[in-house]
Amino acid sequence: MAGSIAPPLTSGMTSGRQDSMRQPQFIRSNTFHWALAVAAVFAIFVIVLFGFIYWKTDDYLVARSDVMIARQLDFITALPTGRRVEAIDQHLNEDSRGRPQACRQSRAFSVPAQTG
Repeated sequence: MAGSIAPPLTSGMTSGRQDSMRQPQFIRSNTFHWALAVAAVFAIFVIVLFGFIYWKTDDYLVARSDVMIARQLDFITALPTGRRVEAIDQHLNEDSRGRPQACRQSRAFSVPAQTG
């Protein structure tokens, strides 16, 4: 073994670590940089578009909910005083389609009768 010559472990580099860290040639190409820039611009455009759609939809839903709540309050305030509590209790025991909610007990939320 005294006279054997070992082949070089790297191809022109001083260390095998530097050779394994080399970037592929296409990463340094102008075409790759342009494709990366176009993909980044497209991704930013999509994010901005989704943000705009969310913003507009959120404003619409908030306005629609506000109008619906105002209509319900106007309806309840137009009722006679004795009927208001019953209407609120009925509203709390139904879902938005008018079906009774299974988890709510009407007795638990009713106003106790006054004694005296």
